[in-house]
Amino acid sequence: MNKNYIVVYDFETSSADPQTTQPLSLAALAIDPRTLQIEPNRFETLIRPTEPEKVEPGALRVNKLTMEELTKPVEEGGPPSVDVAWKSFVNYLGQFSSGSSMWGKPIAAGHNILNFDNIITDRMNAKYNGGKKTFHPRDDIDTMKLIFLWTENNPAVEKLGMDYLRDYLGLDAEGAHTAKKDIDDCAKIIIRFLRLHRKIAEKFELAGSFTNWEI
Repeated sequence: MNKNYIVVYDFETSSADPQTTQPLSLAALAIDPRTLQIEPNRFETLIRPTEPEKVEPGALRVNKLTMEELTKPVEEGGPPSVDVAWKSFVNYLGQFSSGSSMWGKPIAAGHNILNFDNIITDRMNAKYNGGKKTFHPRDDIDTMKLIFLWTENNPAVEKLGMDYLRDYLGLDAEGAHTAKKDIDDCAKIIIRFLRLHRKIAEKFELAGSFTNWEI
């Protein structure tokens, strides 16, 4: 059914509030919806903060970034401004859109994107993309919600944060809290679970299965 590419993306930011935070780093990769193979063309950029004085030191420690690298002049190889970075990201997503309709846009995916990254994306689109949507308007894949559905009755699972899940799932923690590492780990989770879902779906007849079914 699905013919839309899945784009896993992640921001590293200046604070924990998605309504006001400044994006400092952005990475993304695309997954072919039918083969579930990761496309070789990836996106990754640092982003110059618009208000450096509001970047929280704690956020820099977590994200493994420094103000020196974030504010380095562009002519010396420093990061682009947020408007330039966002335009590049929109162009990247355009490679994985089918036609000009909003229904052909890629499906957003990532960890806790519904409560964080997607909110930032809406802000960026409102300010730097004329309010136009960059992702599919209906569908998205949030690995936090996905893991919840598979573990909500499992007392061994205590948290849904990525740091905890990396240890629980056996994912290497090296490079954690960088956008590049986070999208790689999310892609692994999404591909693994989609493959699992497809195997189960082959053995379960959904059509008509609720006929005369009672709780």
